[in-house]
Amino acid sequence: DAVIPLHRPVTWGREVEYVTEALRSGQPASGPFVERFEQALAARLRCPHVVAVSSGTAALHLALLAVGAQPGVKVLVPDLTFAATANAVRHCGAEPVFVDIEPEYWQMDPARVRDRLGRVGWPYILLPVELLGHPCQRETLRGIAEANGAPYLEDRAESLGAEVDGDPGISFACFSFNGNKVITAGGGGAVATREPELASMLRMLRDQGKDPHDPGRHRLVGYNYRMPDMMAALGLAQLKNLDLILYAKEKSASYYTEGLTGLDAVELPKVAPGVKPNWWLYTVLVPEEALGRLLKAFEEAKIEVRRMFRPLSSLQAFENFPGGAIVQSHRIYRRALCLPSGAGLSYADQNRVIEVLRRELKGG
Repeated sequence: DAVIPLHRPVTWGREVEYVTEALRSGQPASGPFVERFEQALAARLRCPHVVAVSSGTAALHLALLAVGAQPGVKVLVPDLTFAATANAVRHCGAEPVFVDIEPEYWQMDPARVRDRLGRVGWPYILLPVELLGHPCQRETLRGIAEANGAPYLEDRAESLGAEVDGDPGISFACFSFNGNKVITAGGGGAVATREPELASMLRMLRDQGKDPHDPGRHRLVGYNYRMPDMMAALGLAQLKNLDLILYAKEKSASYYTEGLTGLDAVELPKVAPGVKPNWWLYTVLVPEEALGRLLKAFEEAKIEVRRMFRPLSSLQAFENFPGGAIVQSHRIYRRALCLPSGAGLSYADQNRVIEVLRRELKGG
């Protein structure tokens, strides 16, 4: 049998046409597709300003800089997420403060945020992450930040297309278009904001600090974080099929849920009321003592699965930034298994995944 990938991108639209057009334009590095991609993404997010950049990490870095991240500033991030979130904090010289997740949906826990705020002192920035494509408690967390006069920024690298009560709910958010995301530009990222002043600052930082009205004048120290036109061309073609991709992923998630229901050793993912996740990676909890056996069984079956991200507070890179009383992120890490979740996944592929789980856990 062929290998079943964890999350391979699909090309169901005009990817080849758009990338070829960008290549033949003579402007593959800086051309019209970047603006077209920004405008299309802004329309999709119902947000007036989108700034495309070279990676999701670059998006986080610039967004944090734009709201004042610097040495002496604390940035509260969830303990269970990919290292890029905390890396961006450190790129600014700021200090990450790790916050535990809530046990049901695995997102940053507002109660733990309030507790940590009483300990870290001012100034700080609140940076939740929408883990695995499930929205965080956006309104609650934003309200905590606003009540304390703190900047609020969401890392939505994994959650493009996820909504709460039918609303993308964008205030200030960063996205990634890496090769393993719901849509890809072969890399790249973007920042979405409702504030025109923030958007202007982000564009200046992205473009080596150039004054947009006088390109020969550099008003501040900036970065070369521009998105190449060929990358934007691929991203635009992918974005046009986002609804179809989300539909396919929702169908796959439902098929997993149906096929694994009744397998007592597996705890299925939960969805909060009013939430529509994008099902980036369908992730289940298995008995801790069975995880190693399952990883080996999937490898032998030529099926790509992966463990959850290691808790940030346990990583050597951040050993000087302790996380305090953290329990849930470690509990989830010890039991979580991410299953193949690409939009092109067939039911036959999913049956192979389900068969391994049932066989190894004696459920079928």
